Amino acid sequence: MVALKNRVFEERASACTCAQDASLCSIEPWDMQSSGIDAGQASARRVLDAIERGVRSKRIPFLCSDSLSALRNLGLVRGGMLTNAAVLIFCPSAAPLIVCRVYDSPCCDVLLESLDCYGPLEDAFDAAFAFLRRFAPTAFPAFGFDGSKAPFALPVVFEDCLSNALVHRDYRVFSPVQVVVCPGAIEISSPGIFPENTFVAGLHDRPIDPSYYAECALEAQTVTRNALLLQALYRFGFIEAQGTGMMRVVYASALCGLEVAWSNRGACAHAAITERLRSHCS
Repeated sequence: MVALKNRVFEERASACTCAQDASLCSIEPWDMQSSGIDAGQASARRVLDAIERGVRSKRIPFLCSDSLSALRNLGLVRGGMLTNAAVLIFCPSAAPLIVCRVYDSPCCDVLLESLDCYGPLEDAFDAAFAFLRRFAPTAFPAFGFDGSKAPFALPVVFEDCLSNALVHRDYRVFSPVQVVVCPGAIEISSPGIFPENTFVAGLHDRPIDPSYYAECALEAQTVTRNALLLQALYRFGFIEAQGTGMMRVVYASALCGLEVAWSNRGACAHAAITERLRSHCS
């Protein structure tokens, strides 16, 4: 009888342990999970180029000639498989990571131009960034037909809004980042809402004062999503330190005569870049 009770107890303990392991797997961040793609599928050239960039940025201590060892050392391989973060950075994607559209009016009646941007992540970012620079005059005619009159700080606004949408989005949702350009506005939306207190609300009610905006951005409490992805991109020199993107956006947009409003729309985080009203400049 005692032996039977002990066996029952062990079976229950084993079942409890398995349930706990399953629970841990279910709540493990998406970017840290194994993708099921063999680590050898990562482009060795891209990995070594990223390592070299990280060394130049002094965020990785030394060069490594073995791409697989480098990925393992950075925590981007699990059980011989790439993590989801590594796949995003180093592998082509079957579906676009970003879709870009230009419309003839704010009502988005007629599609004028479109571009689907596929991974790896840096390639998708570069294509979308070039698209935004090309069609910025459609949204803001004062910048000139060819964009030659665009303020020097405008690329910073585009770069940081795009990178924030890509790295902070919810990748458990199978939907791309969307970029819409129309007269008077550029809008960027990404799956996954902003956690509370991560964006500066009511900027349009404030006078233009870049230092004030920077202080507001610094005071915002950032809740990290995709921590492994962020860490890898930082080490590779693709992004700056966490929590500085919005500060740069609000400062650069003020210098450009623009404003950026962040909000949650449905299940998406939304950034709208618009011209600042004249009354705000007075």
